[in-house]
Amino acid sequence: MAIAISEAVRAQAEDAFWTGPEPPRELGIERVTTPRYALTMMSVPSWNMVGRLRFEAAETEAAVAEVRATLRARGRPQAAWLVGPRTPPDARRRLVELGMTPYTDPPLEPHSSCMALERPPDAGAVDHVVVTRCETLEDFETAAQVTIEAFGIPEEAQRGMRTTFETRLELQREGRPFVWEYLAAIDGEAVGFGRARMFDTGINLMGAGVLPHARGQGVYRALVAARWEEAVARGTPALTVQAGAMSRPVLEQLGFVTVAEVDVLCDRV
Repeated sequence: MAIAISEAVRAQAEDAFWTGPEPPRELGIERVTTPRYALTMMSVPSWNMVGRLRFEAAETEAAVAEVRATLRARGRPQAAWLVGPRTPPDARRRLVELGMTPYTDPPLEPHSSCMALERPPDAGAVDHVVVTRCETLEDFETAAQVTIEAFGIPEEAQRGMRTTFETRLELQREGRPFVWEYLAAIDGEAVGFGRARMFDTGINLMGAGVLPHARGQGVYRALVAARWEEAVARGTPALTVQAGAMSRPVLEQLGFVTVAEVDVLCDRV
């Protein structure tokens, strides 16, 4: 039997990169929203997301030209275009004709599944995994190292990741975080990380990873369970995620439902 997901949570799963509270200006994250598309430029110059594509095929070239001009003006080399079910097929075809290719730069993948959960995850026994929220600069550095090793993050992006640690910590202390970061440890060793962004309708899981030698031990499941508990404590019992090929099977076992499939195209400008 199909599991019903509320419309608000579905929308969060599909549009998490372009909606929700405005990011603090101190992080250097910028949004551009138009009726035809939405662009979010992250603190790492190569991490830029374009989605909510609502233009027809005849408008494709103009929309792409606008985004490329914005990125070039800010010294940003590329963008990920997320092509979902609401994008007209002819517009999708035109994006490819304009030179876009499947996105393969870590941590993104050429395809993602927008998934949602509105009941407790079937995480099983994960008491041996200790999940804590990052609260110090050392915590952020440890989470970055796990991220780099888990995904093979390029050196340029590694530098960009580290530029915001002090700012993120200060924003947390002021009660203005954009994304919460979590560490998972087994026997005192940090072996996994997870991120969470808070929405009025729930929490979006903004990425997670586990070191190769610790996979298959429940670390990922423990990270999901911890963020579910956070969502419940906030009074917004729902999780959404944009899942890649490796995480989707685990999320399905936890009870997540796929609400949309998205192709991810890379546009190098």
